[in-house]
Amino acid sequence: MCYTSVMFSDCRILLLCLPWTATALTFTTVCELDRPDEPTSLSSLSFVSNGVYWSSTDWKPALHEIVLRQDADGKPDGLKITRLCALEGAKDVEGIAYDPLRGTFWAADEVYSKVSEHDPKTGRRLGELKLPSIFGKSRRTYGFESLCIRPDGLEMWLANEEALSCDGPVSTPEHGTTVRLARFTRTGRDDDWKDAGQWAYATDSIGGGAPLNACRSGLSSLCVLEDGTLLALEREYSFKPLPALRCRIYAIDRSQATDIAARESLAPGTLPFTPVAKTLLYDTNTGLSMYEGLAPGPIASDGSRLFYLISDGDKMMSKKLLVLRLSK
Repeated sequence: MCYTSVMFSDCRILLLCLPWTATALTFTTVCELDRPDEPTSLSSLSFVSNGVYWSSTDWKPALHEIVLRQDADGKPDGLKITRLCALEGAKDVEGIAYDPLRGTFWAADEVYSKVSEHDPKTGRRLGELKLPSIFGKSRRTYGFESLCIRPDGLEMWLANEEALSCDGPVSTPEHGTTVRLARFTRTGRDDDWKDAGQWAYATDSIGGGAPLNACRSGLSSLCVLEDGTLLALEREYSFKPLPALRCRIYAIDRSQATDIAARESLAPGTLPFTPVAKTLLYDTNTGLSMYEGLAPGPIASDGSRLFYLISDGDKMMSKKLLVLRLSK
């Protein structure tokens, strides 16, 4: 297994890399744009169509549309954010995923430990994902944070931010935390999502000081591409010595990992298991920008691809959109 420690005031982007070779992938920074002061607390980002993305505010959940002004290769030089609707029956939405087959979206609620489907015009709740019962053991404020759907609409990934209460400790400067990556599949638009396995993901430890347990290192966002490549954004916040945020990208390989769907605990001392492997691809400090959402952009003429990260922008945090380029 190959992974590197990371800091929390950062964000880490993790790649669950199936068909691509990790050593052949390179992330580079393209630019960082200011976004409007409102709304704050944007906790997710989901691709809808070229230049159009959806995001959600976490507390007082609402759906927002982000429209990017782009050049021929998709590089943005501005954006507009429009509020579309409030989300019925939601409390703290940390991840959303556009459903390309139904034209709806799914929302992962950290407080209620539920994933529900919503109408993007009204916010009305249309249904709920049947979840493995183990996710009922989510810790408060460390529950569902990541949700994505493959562009063909046949695969969904979900993950908690830090370990379930049965799966071991939360992150510290001495060790990371172990979360569950849950996969769901379906065969068509009108089919229900079915469980398709779970894999353990070990985050980096907190890379700086963590006074009063105020700092964290957890999984913040997932993004699955057309070929099955899964990207993940891992964020970190710590003191070095001042408060700092950081962003890292990893390539993840689950080919040798244990399917832990039947495991009731991943805590130290229980039956051994092999987590997914990860290889560091990108690492940068992000100042006061706490990036929580990750989504793919267009493929450029040279074959590279842009990716966008949206910052939370809550309280004193910066309101930004970070643009990265992934090249082979």
